[in-house]
Amino acid sequence: MSARRHSAERGFRECLGPLAGVLADEALTDLHRNADGSIHLLRYGADPEPSALRVSDAEAYAIIRLAADLADSVVTENAPLIRSTLPDGSRFQGVVPPVSSAPLFSIRRHRARRLTLDHYAVSGILTPGQRDRIRAAIDRRANILITGDTGVGKTTLLNAMLTEPAVAACRLFVAEDTREIQADGGDVVQLRTSDTVSLRDLVVTALRLRPDRIVIGETRSGDTAIEMLKAWTTGDRGGFSTLHADSAEGFVIRLRTLLQEVVAGGVDALIAHGVDLVVHLAATRSGPRCTGLARVGWRDGLWVEVEAPGSEPSSADPSLPVPAIPVPAIPGSPVASPPVASQPVELPPVGLTPVPAPPVASPLAASPPIASPSLTELSGPGPCGPGPSLAEPVTQEVAR
Repeated sequence: MSARRHSAERGFRECLGPLAGVLADEALTDLHRNADGSIHLLRYGADPEPSALRVSDAEAYAIIRLAADLADSVVTENAPLIRSTLPDGSRFQGVVPPVSSAPLFSIRRHRARRLTLDHYAVSGILTPGQRDRIRAAIDRRANILITGDTGVGKTTLLNAMLTEPAVAACRLFVAEDTREIQADGGDVVQLRTSDTVSLRDLVVTALRLRPDRIVIGETRSGDTAIEMLKAWTTGDRGGFSTLHADSAEGFVIRLRTLLQEVVAGGVDALIAHGVDLVVHLAATRSGPRCTGLARVGWRDGLWVEVEAPGSEPSSADPSLPVPAIPVPAIPGSPVASPPVASQPVELPPVGLTPVPAPPVASPLAASPPIASPSLTELSGPGPCGPGPSLAEPVTQEVAR
């Protein structure tokens, strides 16, 4: 450790003053200092709340400058934005005038305690059935996308998935913007972006390092999304990533939007072939909850099959039909070819509850259907074992 960084870490801890005690709270997820000097806190599973503490402009400037030192950077009027990683792994974002009226900052606290899927089931975030289905998907090398709002705990759940023995036994490649992913396996390559190296660059690099599984901290841009899906569909299955989306089935709109930043069309087949399972987290009054698991497939177009909480198979009827939601093609885009080269990863039989997909405005006619395997064929035995019976699915078509 350089003398400058050591001095910056010591100065930063001292400069925090009473905020250091607040940041020691295990339940705390976010701390914000607004331009008026007020402090606002967010604890896991709770609503934001104001704090009685206040931080003066001079103190805020000192905290931001020391955070910049931790990133080997400086903050000035010409460079008023600073992003840094604190000594404990927490994320720091600072802003100074003229972008803001006064210095302000936000700290996303790093969760030191690492949870497991069993912890999630005991706490009620996952149902036991959801835990078992996620675990089975991991064992069968499904590509898993964790969706939800900001601060709901997507990365924390991803870290819990990485504790599974099937992951720890693999050569793991991790790419992220800030060091949040905790991968403790014996063969891990963990890289982070810089001012000159983008997340897309890291994903492209992954393919030359022979990973068994590829983990992307968060999919924020189209170039990252396209490279991730290309990597996930070239033999490196069993990947993980997080994505901002408002529902398990609504991830399609978000992912399409990102992909359309870099490609004109044909993205539906890539999504259907690249993403096997979507796990959606939502903030509720009782704390974060998994409000749905979604399976992704292809039948003359992109289909999403959603399992609502509590719809796990019962001993009396373990194989109810799965209602599949057809997703309209992108308006004006070329007809995408059905995915090839591998079968979709299927999950164990389960009874699912219909969840309507959000309406998608489409000024043009959807792309015409093309010859492709039937949904019954798609539900047959594959890398993840036998899928649910789909011979007579209950079909709900999204409004075009």
